[in-house]
Amino acid sequence: MWITRNERLRVDERYDLIVVGAGVAGVAAALAGARRKLKTLLIEKTVMPGGLATVGYITIYLPLCDGNGRRLTGGIAEELLWLSIEDSYDNLAQRWRARPERAQSEGARYRTTFNAPSFAAHLDRALIGAGVDIQFDTLFSDVVLEGGRITHVIADNRDGRTAYASPVVIDAT
Repeated sequence: MWITRNERLRVDERYDLIVVGAGVAGVAAALAGARRKLKTLLIEKTVMPGGLATVGYITIYLPLCDGNGRRLTGGIAEELLWLSIEDSYDNLAQRWRARPERAQSEGARYRTTFNAPSFAAHLDRALIGAGVDIQFDTLFSDVVLEGGRITHVIADNRDGRTAYASPVVIDAT
């Protein structure tokens, strides 16, 4: 299928959800979509997921509490914390390891450091396991608008310029 817009573009596939940017927030959005059985595409300009946490080597998972030891996150954010330290070093306070539902630990920040390459590998496996289609080394270039709504995302990579159709696009760049 092709669309015409200043140029003729190949429409590669139709997705229920496209997420642009595979930093931690983009990974979380893509996982959430795929787990809800949405056909999901994740577009990332670098060659691995995790953004600044992995490519940028900002290897501290913070803030996850109010600074006084009361946990504020859960869900996929919590899951990604545990992925960041799986098979890796960390400095998570021992009192947080039991993972109680409403954990509180007086005076101990809920935070950890982690190994960036290990975290990237775990994110990659989680995305693939959830069924997310991933385009690494791909630049988000433009969108196609119809009636004020995005209908296609245009991306460039070594295969050329491609349009991906989707009624929902999340910009996590």
